[in-house]
Amino acid sequence: MKLAFVGLDREVDTLRRGTGTCIHQLSLFAALCRAGGLKARYKLYSLALVEPLYQNMVEASPVLKEWYDALGAFMLHGTAEVYVNGEWVVADPTFTPEYEAAMGLPLAKLGEDPLGVWNYPVEGTTMLLEGLPYGVGIAWNFLVNFLGRGERYKIDRGLEEARKRGREILEEMGKEEYDRMAREKYKAKIPKITLERCPNLVFK
Repeated sequence: MKLAFVGLDREVDTLRRGTGTCIHQLSLFAALCRAGGLKARYKLYSLALVEPLYQNMVEASPVLKEWYDALGAFMLHGTAEVYVNGEWVVADPTFTPEYEAAMGLPLAKLGEDPLGVWNYPVEGTTMLLEGLPYGVGIAWNFLVNFLGRGERYKIDRGLEEARKRGREILEEMGKEEYDRMAREKYKAKIPKITLERCPNLVFK
């Protein structure tokens, strides 16, 4: 499943298309878990990105950059949680291994919280929910389908170019060796604008 800036729609549409935002992917993950008899829920929050993600996604679009820089964070992001053997297990389906490699991130694994890796929630914004808040897709769909359609294509093009670079890295190194090296050397860097605009981040 590839990260892409598209309008919010049904889980079956996401599955057929093979692309979607973090919210699309969380919704699909939760739906598949529930179809298999497992409880699942959303953990939503406002999010500050680390430097390589800011450069790849935000700086690709002048409109998105102006909006992000004004706030210092994305208004809505999240991870999923699935109930397994009596406990809630975090899942972060947002990125493919190819994209993570291009960004220099460790490869995401079930049970590992991205908080403190590439993911820094804004304090006081975290919500645990069984479903998405009512009306959450209205403003987003207007932005990506009408107001910012050209900007959406710029961002998606940058994401695809990054995945291509990451694919080459993983083909050369192998996933296990890349992940080992990334976990040894990775150190998060927060964009200066985020620290200025949004000082109340959760770092652990």
